[in-house]
Amino acid sequence: NWTTPQKSCEISLGDIQSEEGRDIVMNLILPALAALTTESVLKATLSYFNVITSSMQTISCDLVVSRTDVAPGAPDPDLDQQRNRVVAAAAMKQAKALADQGNLEGAKTLLNETIANIERSISAQSNFSKALVADLRTSLGSLQSRDEYLSHGQQYMCSKMQTHVDQRSNFVDEQTYYSSSSKEAYREASRDFASPSKPPAPSKPSQGAAPPAFKK
Repeated sequence: NWTTPQKSCEISLGDIQSEEGRDIVMNLILPALAALTTESVLKATLSYFNVITSSMQTISCDLVVSRTDVAPGAPDPDLDQQRNRVVAAAAMKQAKALADQGNLEGAKTLLNETIANIERSISAQSNFSKALVADLRTSLGSLQSRDEYLSHGQQYMCSKMQTHVDQRSNFVDEQTYYSSSSKEAYREASRDFASPSKPPAPSKPSQGAAPPAFKK
């Protein structure tokens, strides 16, 4: 939400659990300068409630850019992965909206274009970008018919979209790039509970042992 139009905005990150992080992707348009210089182009302030200390805390940092005549370097692969994440989540949201309206062909076209976009990116061969493409292909596969979409595709796209927006795993039964050690421990405990060990076989009496005596 813009607090001052085109100058400052406020972003709500929601709760952040232990071991989680959030990546905010943005476009900055910088004005031309008469002379080369180094300047601060963005100030970020994070305000949050620390549950450990039970207090509000605030930290700030500045983004400083050197405006030089040196040719720009290669794009950052990590930043490109986050761009792919935002693009994939937006495509899933829009494809779901199209499918909800009955426009399955439009949803499939959008997902195919997004897959091609990510596969052309500089981070296309990273495991993270490949995982995004896999999620998009699974979403695409659920659009073969109206019944198939309503039976599982609708819920899958909604859950995966929210997973990539929040950078938080919503799937207990699978490991994702947003998993944490605590979630992995819970996942292992769930597997153990779902697959209890077999009870020991009853012991056989040893040879020559007399059968128990019963009183009349």
